[in-house]
Amino acid sequence: MSSTTSTLTAQTVRVDDLPNRPRGFLRDEHLVSVERWLDAKFTLPGTSIRFGLDGMIGLIPGIGDLATTGMSVVFIADAWKMGARKRVLARMTGNVAIDMFVGAIPLVGDLFDFAFRSNTKNLALLKREREHLLTQKIAPYSSETV
Repeated sequence: MSSTTSTLTAQTVRVDDLPNRPRGFLRDEHLVSVERWLDAKFTLPGTSIRFGLDGMIGLIPGIGDLATTGMSVVFIADAWKMGARKRVLARMTGNVAIDMFVGAIPLVGDLFDFAFRSNTKNLALLKREREHLLTQKIAPYSSETV
């Protein structure tokens, strides 16, 4: 996992320690853990194919995709709480909606659930948006991902 830092004169400060950092509901470690469990926790034996609970639970007809959609909303809620821009929230919502609606199609949707990885996409969007918000809030300082 990478941590975000901001350089302030000669010392390095963790973003989590800054008083005006963009804050969501969960810490980065928890978001990464949720993403990993939903999209890439397990490996198909003998291959490098990774999958998570999103694809497995999505196999349950009817409620599977609805349940994983509920778990995926945590990324959107976190982005909203930290003050993400509307276009980022819309992209994240679109990723989850595509995952839910295409995932609901029998067979094709199940294969799609294993490949699309909306939570991985949304975590990347969330991290980029946090960087953007950080540079807006503490403009005189530079930020970098380590």
